[in-house]
Amino acid sequence: MDLIKVAETKTRSMEEEVIKLQKCLQDKDEQLCSSTSSTEQYHHELDDLRTHLSFTQATGEAGEQLDLLQKDVQAREVTQMQLKDIVIRIETNIMDEVAKAFEIAMLRGGIGILSTHWTNKTKNLESQLKSTRELIRS
Repeated sequence: MDLIKVAETKTRSMEEEVIKLQKCLQDKDEQLCSSTSSTEQYHHELDDLRTHLSFTQATGEAGEQLDLLQKDVQAREVTQMQLKDIVIRIETNIMDEVAKAFEIAMLRGGIGILSTHWTNKTKNLESQLKSTRELIRS
């Protein structure tokens, strides 16, 4: 009977050990599930951060492009103002030349009128001179 009691005690002890091991296994399984859940959450947060970083980088690149475009627009505005100044100077020069040409044309017209006037005056004087000579001869 002692053997049976020892066997029963060992069996009970082993059963208790199995229960402890099952409990330990269950605790470890719960820890593993919790750890897996945390890992999945960290992966999700990491993906969110990567997405946010991509958006941030894209925003930064877009900002750089915007800065470049603004500088290009400013350079074009400066060039446009320079061209406008050149056009105004050319227009002013053309207007000055047109005014001079008009003045020259007016002077030529005046010279033509004076030339005709003096030609007529000369003919008239020559005619008077001829008449005076004829009177003197007669």
